[in-house]
Amino acid sequence: MTASLDLGVHRLRAAYRLGALDCKKVIEEVLSRIAAAGDDKVWISRVSDEALRQAAATLDARRGEFERLPLYGVPFAVKDNIDVEGMVTTAACPGFAYQAKASAEVVRRLVEAGAIVVGRPISISSPPAWSACARPTAFRAIRSTPTTSPAARARARRSRYRRAW
Repeated sequence: MTASLDLGVHRLRAAYRLGALDCKKVIEEVLSRIAAAGDDKVWISRVSDEALRQAAATLDARRGEFERLPLYGVPFAVKDNIDVEGMVTTAACPGFAYQAKASAEVVRRLVEAGAIVVGRPISISSPPAWSACARPTAFRAIRSTPTTSPAARARARRSRYRRAW
């Protein structure tokens, strides 16, 4: 594998179409990059290496369906407030954790289109959730805090979806 393998959708599709690449190589590249990064605190949780390799092998066996699978072999990550079957959903708050029995519709459709779930990355929106976990009254505070920006207030007045502060 080369470090220059472009994991963008269009480049992957072109390489798959030419037969220059298979899903196994892409997943090995993804795993290689994750290993090279070490414990960089990017992932809340990940699909196991073996499960990723199995998903790649399953897709490689479906190579004949390439044109029907618009996201064939495209690796992707899922935010932690969206259910992925078999993974724990926490919304970045371990106290709210539960095991997802089924994937959310968006995840199900992506997988049906040939994409491969790699895991759940830390989200930049996680800090407010963590602070709300640490202090349960934060939810009430977040919900009831009025917008102080004059521009935001003007937009809210023009909006048909007005907030009742």
